[in-house]
Amino acid sequence: MDIPTEWDNLKKLLQSFSGQRVGDDELKWAPDEYQDPLDPEFLQLGRVAAMLETRAKVIGAIDDCRIRFGKRVARGQKEIPTNRPRLEPRIWDITPVDKQGSCFWLVQQLGEPSLSSTKLAEMIKGELIRYHKEFCEYLSTLQLH
Repeated sequence: MDIPTEWDNLKKLLQSFSGQRVGDDELKWAPDEYQDPLDPEFLQLGRVAAMLETRAKVIGAIDDCRIRFGKRVARGQKEIPTNRPRLEPRIWDITPVDKQGSCFWLVQQLGEPSLSSTKLAEMIKGELIRYHKEFCEYLSTLQLH
């Protein structure tokens, strides 16, 4: 089981969604205005993104994998100041699972059986769309007050 290769495969699958329209917004893979070598790679929709984060104890290895759904503000954009509660990021901890020599993913927060990278990429896209909708609803409540 080659976890780094399968992690790269998952990123490529998410990148393939780039350009797809969701309402008035478009899915984008790590847009140029965010290019910072310390940032995780991500799929963005409007002002939110699914960020792919890993930690490794050894260079070239991947120990912890997670997807963090949260707000991303492009360079030059202003934060919206508010004293209201913010929409919290959502975290999915994912664990690679070896099934007869193939790598699958277990999403601990979902209690899903092990998922192929293709199925996980679709689920990440779906969750990003849901999070984007919640964020837009949250923004509309700020503008009403």
